[in-house]
Amino acid sequence: MKLRTAAILIGCAAALFSAGCASNDSAMQDAGEITQRVLDPGQWPKTISQERLGMRLTVQLADTRVAPGGAISANVSLMNSSAEPQHLMWPTSQRFEMVVSKDPEGREPVAYWSKGMMFQQMQSEVTLAPGQSVDAKLDIPVWAAADSFAVDMPGAYLEPGFYFVIASQPGSTNLRTPALGVAVELPVAQ
Repeated sequence: MKLRTAAILIGCAAALFSAGCASNDSAMQDAGEITQRVLDPGQWPKTISQERLGMRLTVQLADTRVAPGGAISANVSLMNSSAEPQHLMWPTSQRFEMVVSKDPEGREPVAYWSKGMMFQQMQSEVTLAPGQSVDAKLDIPVWAAADSFAVDMPGAYLEPGFYFVIASQPGSTNLRTPALGVAVELPVAQ
């Protein structure tokens, strides 16, 4: 409830500020539309990128809403955005990581894509030509938090609410995207 209230206040404040702090009908309509977009996970961005040292890391969520039994799914791409070939190295066979966190900085992680996985413990390398990329599809299954005692399935046992998704490339560029929002919805009663 605190998050919803904060989102409403932020949305209303942004609408009023952009309308020149006027209190007319159009400003109130704008505030309502902005508030609706903030509260509707279907309106949240699904794609975000971070670029550094001639490399661009992009994460694209399949959806910003997920229900228990579904998955937080993302396509992740590391592209050479420079005009020169880029040589990349990874300490293991793991190319990407995806973290689900309670905060946008990733300091309160609740799930990792790599949890329970084993990667070859050998250095791997690739040279990417300009415009060439390394791509992967990452899925974190989502289960209702109430089910966590019943079965030990890979994935995340999450309470309904708002979480942040951050993708990273743990190799030589050590890139990390800014956070994208995802809403875990209540399970549908059967």
